[in-house]
Amino acid sequence: MAARAASTAAFFAAATARIAVAVAKGRGPHVAVVVNGGPFVGAMAPLQAAVRSVRFVHWVLDVHPDALLALRPADRLLRAAAPVMRFALDATWNRADVVGVISPRMLERLAGRVPRHRLRLLPLWAPAGVAPVATGAPQLRRARGLGPAQFVAAYHGNFGLAYDFAPLLDAAALLAAEPEYALVMVGDGPRRAAVQAEAAQRGLNATRFLDPVPPGELGDSHAMADVLLVTAREGWDGVAFPSKLITALAAGRPVIVVAPPGAEIGELVEQAGAGRAVPPDGAALAAAIRALRADPDAVQRQGRAAARLATERFDRALAFAAWDRVLAGLPASR
Repeated sequence: MAARAASTAAFFAAATARIAVAVAKGRGPHVAVVVNGGPFVGAMAPLQAAVRSVRFVHWVLDVHPDALLALRPADRLLRAAAPVMRFALDATWNRADVVGVISPRMLERLAGRVPRHRLRLLPLWAPAGVAPVATGAPQLRRARGLGPAQFVAAYHGNFGLAYDFAPLLDAAALLAAEPEYALVMVGDGPRRAAVQAEAAQRGLNATRFLDPVPPGELGDSHAMADVLLVTAREGWDGVAFPSKLITALAAGRPVIVVAPPGAEIGELVEQAGAGRAVPPDGAALAAAIRALRADPDAVQRQGRAAARLATERFDRALAFAAWDRVLAGLPASR
């Protein structure tokens, strides 16, 4: 976290200086889109107040300092610094022309910090090449040593700090004696080594850990699963929105969301009929996986609903159209 903080702070200091120099030379940008940046975005507040010729759009992917507090809720130093971070961020966002958020629950969270007329929903979109039909999925499944009759539950994405992996390992332990099930975890990140070590310590040898795949194989890697798993930890609702959920939906597979009750991502999946939401409990997850395997019609029905939700809410053309409306609506001057 310290290395990331230093890198991010250095970037925003350099970006601020570069924009200021460009404006002074009469070659400044018309629009500056600031993507995320955490509390260090607050460094741009003086620039936004001083420079009148540049429109600023902030695209918030994680809400801070809430995200840091969700990572380290017991950190006294962080809790003491949180009000200062919040003040700096709010000052910056309130001097922006537009503040974009990636989910409705995030919009609700920021509505008390940013004037409602500045907020826009600017969602993420599914990566290219991920679709319900993936011709290479059967071959990839065989190459990974998965039997044609096995029911494969897959976690696909970053082993990040915002995700809860304990229920996945607990479910794997409950399913370990049933060879008709397979748990596959594809990806990398700061917690992979620890999760993999715990699986080995518990003797979960049937749980496969696979490295990230190239972009061209992303669709096949998702499609080889019968059900895709998405997790979230306590404190992250409305603070972030996992892009892995969008990719899972685009793959046209049922999605089981493992998250605290009432989480936005769980409600989204269940309301669309695209899968199920279960609490962060291994027994509940194992039961949901067993129930899906016992109902092939539900697998097909929920998969179709997932693909439909991806098309209706997270299509790239829709996301770009939202950006077009925001950029076209920016005033020529303040």
